[in-house]
Amino acid sequence: MMATAVPPGNSSFLPLLESLEDNTAGQSSQTDAYLTIANRLSGEEGRQFLPAVEKHFSRLGKIILAHISSTNVELSQAALQALGFCVYHSNVVSGASETLAEEILSALCSLVVKSTDKNTCTRALWGDLQAELSFKNISSKSTFSVKCIGKCVEQRGHPVCCNGT
Repeated sequence: MMATAVPPGNSSFLPLLESLEDNTAGQSSQTDAYLTIANRLSGEEGRQFLPAVEKHFSRLGKIILAHISSTNVELSQAALQALGFCVYHSNVVSGASETLAEEILSALCSLVVKSTDKNTCTRALWGDLQAELSFKNISSKSTFSVKCIGKCVEQRGHPVCCNGT
């Protein structure tokens, strides 16, 4: 039987994704998985790692949605960091469904408005502004971002405010 070559990025990404999807995995190992994804996407390994992230973004996006609103601040911020690096690459998110794109932007906006942690607000805004998601149901990304920031200003008095600081 002939062995099939697995692209290097795919072989290193799938265990991370599986760890994130594993409900029995500890939150610290999931946090580490997100940080590894973010580091690989932003580092020299990015070119090799990116195709695997592109291929499996719909799975990753769904699990990120669950973790960005976690009460565990480290897990939430690591998920936001990984999401920011994912949505920065238009080719990663180009395969995302309109529903997933809307859910991601809505979750980011909700975090900005509701979070009391300044770092979480900042990362959520960064992810929103980095997003290269496609919009058919949202009139424009700019409008959505402005609404998000506007809600925060209205409720808290400062765009990266979180508790008004």
